[in-house]
Amino acid sequence: MPLPAPGQPDSLALRLERDAEGNLRGLELRAADGVTPPEERHDLLIDRGQDPPGVSVLHVELAEAAALPVNLRVRISASDDLVDWQRIGSGQPLVALDDNGLRIERLQLEFPATQARYLRLAIEGDGNWPALTALKGERRIDAGDGREWKQLQLDAASLGEEPGLYDYQTPGPIAVERVDLTLAEANSVAAAQIGAKNVGEDWWRPVANFAAFRLGNGSDEVWHIPPAIDPRRDRQWRLTTQPALNKAPKLLLGYRPERFVLLAQGPGPYTLAAGSARAEREDYPVKAAIEASSTPPSSATLGKMIEAGGPQALLPKRGEDWQRWLLWAVLAVGAALVLMVSLKVLRHPKEG
Repeated sequence: MPLPAPGQPDSLALRLERDAEGNLRGLELRAADGVTPPEERHDLLIDRGQDPPGVSVLHVELAEAAALPVNLRVRISASDDLVDWQRIGSGQPLVALDDNGLRIERLQLEFPATQARYLRLAIEGDGNWPALTALKGERRIDAGDGREWKQLQLDAASLGEEPGLYDYQTPGPIAVERVDLTLAEANSVAAAQIGAKNVGEDWWRPVANFAAFRLGNGSDEVWHIPPAIDPRRDRQWRLTTQPALNKAPKLLLGYRPERFVLLAQGPGPYTLAAGSARAEREDYPVKAAIEASSTPPSSATLGKMIEAGGPQALLPKRGEDWQRWLLWAVLAVGAALVLMVSLKVLRHPKEG
């Protein structure tokens, strides 16, 4: 939808073209004197059809011929009749540039979920739209999990063996579902590789590879979009940056507090034992008991924590000491008997 150039008359003519199903196929804006406004500066109008599903994210796909760099701020409006418009987002960054071979992109517009038929994207401030190939909508649906998201912020526990290598460690086997980086300095850019492993393992499992950046200053700062990861419980995390960042970023791990369903037997209070590397939980039919019950389980709260096994509980299970020594004794006796028989055969060989 082209905008009138400065100095053009305010009287405009709007021409709409629809197909047989009522979908918008063409939209042309002309001044009353027949002069067409400039094509490079215009709004993008999206017709999502009748009864469209909700949408809360737009993914912008650039054409191969799109001129770089792209650094725009976008305003999003919604309407059902092309007359009354409601602003649902503003100042959304749209960024794409090439920094010495490293592609830096933020091509995602986020706004409150809407089911409006029409969406209008307008550039705020200076700039023109790059060549586009597609705009794809996404709706993020709450899965019904009422647990509150929490974030664990970790400082680098130790520096790696080479520049740009940073190690982190979590306080426990937290079920991490999100990962992000907070870069220490403005106008920082690096290719980031995040790996993770458990204590005692030698191999770092890859978690995420993405371009981490923090561009601009103050209210105009633009950050990367956090990468998507698979849930994991690793204790040790490693960040590799190229080119090497001068200061260690903070590692942000997103998680939701875990829930436990306990099949209570007898009167309370009850003891919840956690943290042992040797204790094993018996497989009780908790799920079947809940399904058979006519009432939902009541909520329980944690009381005071008491240390039970101490550091020894964190050691792997090795069996009782007397069992271990008995096994070694049996092996030693067996080896001695084999040696005695072998020596006897060598000293008194059978005559053929």
